[in-house]
Amino acid sequence: MFEMFKDKWILEALKGSSLGTKLSAIKKFIVDKSKIDNLTKCALCPNMCRFACPVSVVHARETTSPSGKSRIALFLKKNYIEKNETNIRPLYYCLACDSCSVSCPYNFSVNELIRPLRENYYKLAIYPQELRELITMLKEFKCIYNLSNKKPDIKNEENINIHEALLYPGCIMMKYYPNNTNVLSKLLEIMDLSVKVFSEMIDCGFLAYELGAHELFLEIASELANKINSYNAKYLITVCPECTFTFRDVYHDFKIKLRPKIYHIAEFINERMEGFALKQNLKVTIHDSSTLAIKLKKPNLLNDILKRIEGLEVILPVRYGLNTFEIVGENSFLYWVDRDLAYEINKERGEELSKFANNIIVASFAAKKSFEDLGYGVKEISEFIWDLINGLGESK
Repeated sequence: MFEMFKDKWILEALKGSSLGTKLSAIKKFIVDKSKIDNLTKCALCPNMCRFACPVSVVHARETTSPSGKSRIALFLKKNYIEKNETNIRPLYYCLACDSCSVSCPYNFSVNELIRPLRENYYKLAIYPQELRELITMLKEFKCIYNLSNKKPDIKNEENINIHEALLYPGCIMMKYYPNNTNVLSKLLEIMDLSVKVFSEMIDCGFLAYELGAHELFLEIASELANKINSYNAKYLITVCPECTFTFRDVYHDFKIKLRPKIYHIAEFINERMEGFALKQNLKVTIHDSSTLAIKLKKPNLLNDILKRIEGLEVILPVRYGLNTFEIVGENSFLYWVDRDLAYEINKERGEELSKFANNIIVASFAAKKSFEDLGYGVKEISEFIWDLINGLGESK
């Protein structure tokens, strides 16, 4: 009768005891344990996932380690400590990367456990003061930046009558790489898609959601969904893993319907690159997005694309796939809360990758910007493939 229980060590320890003692132990250690909420379980853990958390590895402080954040969240929830800006600050030292969940025997995401508290404190207007500018931008412009003067670089789009795909550039690409919209459109077109670029500067809502600003998120997401659906496109192509995750999972959870099938551009490339005989004599390494690898369950996506390019030497770093080491982009609230720490996390990752190759391939423009700021040679996957198709890539 005891085979149903996973904690068999208890039964081993109780060998020779009476049946009543065994049943009492089972109730105390197994049945009652199941009633403990997940936040408490995480708070009581000896930080088994500490080594997987970029914030913990670089910051090296107990309060911002995974279990440390959960303990603070638990103390706040139980009213053991005062709800003020100083005490809640560690709850924002999280990249929402879910790397902790990979190493957790319960698959807990610390971010998922502490987000409800951020929601409560957002309603009470208790949050790090550095986020006030970000929140103001989201409220005023429905975007983390004022991009009203930014327009995507679109050529010959007016000649396309039927738009099978809608390309959603996102905030980072439109702020720093607006010219790439034309490159991406051309890449998708030679993959047999007619493309329309979504040119209205509305954020997907990812940061509003992560901040716990749910009413603001719903306002942004509902307006954006209505505009996207109005195009009647078959596919919605994103260039940001966080946008892909938000459109697929978060919108679904909030019952916001998007009619197009949602792809990250790397997923689309992976499906349609067979017709291209690509060659390149080059050594590269990769930075896997944790959102693609863990949340969207595509841990090998970049490697799957690159290993089909003849002559390309792909050197995988120590931390890749499900065990990737996430960096901090401007679409992470840690960037806004502590830019010095964000810089150190990115530096840690950049130094690791540079040991393997001088050329880093990434799957987001936020990652591209972060590595470029550190002076590393980096290409986003779609622009890398476009350069190869057009013979623009360097061989070295």
